[in-house]
Amino acid sequence: MNFTPIIKEVGRGARGARGLDAATAGEAFTALLDGSISDIQLGAWWLAMRIKGETPDELAAFVGAMQAGLAFQVDAGGAPAAVLPCYNGARQLPNLTPLLAWALAQRGTRVLLHGVRQDPTRVTTFELFQALGFPVAESRTGAEQALTSKGFAFTPIDALHPKLAALLGN
Repeated sequence: MNFTPIIKEVGRGARGARGLDAATAGEAFTALLDGSISDIQLGAWWLAMRIKGETPDELAAFVGAMQAGLAFQVDAGGAPAAVLPCYNGARQLPNLTPLLAWALAQRGTRVLLHGVRQDPTRVTTFELFQALGFPVAESRTGAEQALTSKGFAFTPIDALHPKLAALLGN
């Protein structure tokens, strides 16, 4: 994929940039996930998108591209499930995300959390799940079993979406 026209389109600044059509946005995000663009193009993309912001059509296309790359999808047994991204962790205040997941599960809502295993500057939700003995699922089967038996589980992003984990690691 020739990424130069995409960078040119989104890199016109907050007022001059236009949103990408859904097909182009999906292709662009797929290229990001596949690692098929240079580091300079990757940096230009993130900077331009930070300034421009995302349109609803772009976000929908990004989600579609990410869903296509999932290592597995979890069936919560027909019950509604909340999916909580947990990437920031805590620096100074307590990380209460595991408590939120546990409380929701106690009230009948199944909760699947996903995020990074570690962050050198934060206490991650993954680390808290391990310390508390809460279920950590590395596979579809493990996640489904935990959702059925406990009502909640944490899945590390590198198990759920290895390409996204690699992108986040850049």
